[in-house]
Amino acid sequence: MLGSGADVRAPGASSDRPTGGSYRTSIVVTTGVLLAAIFSGKLVLVAQVPTQSIMLLAADGLLAGLIDQFAIYWGLRLNETSRVVPFTSAYPIVTVLLARLYLGEHLTTGKMLGALLIVAGLFLVRK
Repeated sequence: MLGSGADVRAPGASSDRPTGGSYRTSIVVTTGVLLAAIFSGKLVLVAQVPTQSIMLLAADGLLAGLIDQFAIYWGLRLNETSRVVPFTSAYPIVTVLLARLYLGEHLTTGKMLGALLIVAGLFLVRK
């Protein structure tokens, strides 16, 4: 979820401020998830989730969203969209590293090769 729509919400692309696009995107996504839960009949499952878990998930989403949006828009202010947006594809590298550190997952040849290809692609875009 790291800025997949940043290229179409770039500052200067319209007269709107970046926060306006982020707010609208968040409202649409939240409404969509809520409607899906209602129509699938699974909204009652939310009542079974402990309040602490809901609060932690909400805080995680809020912080991740804020950091994500800040980083993308800061980058877009400093550089071209075609050079900034590809960096949002680097999240698998972070995921692999955190999974290794915190979950003890093994680093396979495929994972290392994939991370290397991502870095190589980012290096090529940077030129």
